[in-house]
Amino acid sequence: MTLDGAVLTPQLLKRHLLKHGLKDERGINALLSLKDKQDVKLRYDLLSSIATLPPPSREDSPTQ
Repeated sequence: MTLDGAVLTPQLLKRHLLKHGLKDERGINALLSLKDKQDVKLRYDLLSSIATLPPPSREDSPTQ
């Protein structure tokens, strides 16, 4: 996925979700699983988790 020119990989999303409050690594892995691309609930949960991330600070980099 690309957002504002930054490529958002599953590893990058996982790092940001862990950094900002989601502590269940197994749950994050389940959210980022691409096994069932038709799983609407799982995709909704992923988008909801991403939407709750705080805005980036000036020091943040898309790849960190």
